[in-house]
Amino acid sequence: MPTQAPAVVPTPTAHQISVAQASGEAASVQLPSFETEGTASITSTPDGAEIFVDSVGHGHAPALLKLKPGKHRLQLVMKDYKDWLADVEVETGSIVNVTAKLEK
Repeated sequence: MPTQAPAVVPTPTAHQISVAQASGEAASVQLPSFETEGTASITSTPDGAEIFVDSVGHGHAPALLKLKPGKHRLQLVMKDYKDWLADVEVETGSIVNVTAKLEK
């Protein structure tokens, strides 16, 4: 009998919502949800570089960004420094640490 590899299932995280009851009072209900994004922790030396992910601005470093799984192009930009470019692979539920050392 062939063996099957176990299925990979995202780890559920709980979300709490309020539900109105017939009595008019609110009740709290815990609902599971599934993580569908990964996290990119982005820092720059020096601090404060502008962050672009797939050509879309996402503020300044340091930053924690939620990104969809897959390959992404990162660009960090700061006046008087060369642009910094990298491709990163993001997986669901993972954290990718990115440190950009900008050069003059």
